Amino acid sequence: MTWSDWYGKYYSVHNSLPSIKLIGVSPVDPLLGDFDATCDVKLPDLAIFSQAWQSSTGDANYDEQCDMTTTKGAIDLQDLIIFAGQWLETYH
Repeated sequence: MTWSDWYGKYYSVHNSLPSIKLIGVSPVDPLLGDFDATCDVKLPDLAIFSQAWQSSTGDANYDEQCDMTTTKGAIDLQDLIIFAGQWLETYH
C-alpha cells in the first residue's frame, strides 16, 4: 500500500506511516456494582462495597458510588440487595 502524507483531515508525521485516530467504546449504562470500572462485578468491587458498608453521608468511609438506591445518604441493606443481584455480571 502507498500512503500519502494526508489522510482525510489528519496529517502523517512521517512519510511512511499513516496518521490514525483510535476511538474506544465504553458502555452507555454503567454496570451497578462495578466500582473499579473493570466491566464486571467481582471481589475487588466487594472489597470497595465492604469498606463503605453501613456508612452515611459525611462519614469518612462513605463512597457515593456504593449508594445505589434512589434514597441516597446511607449504604445499607437495600444497596446490598442491588449489589448481590449484580454479582458476577459482566459486559460482553
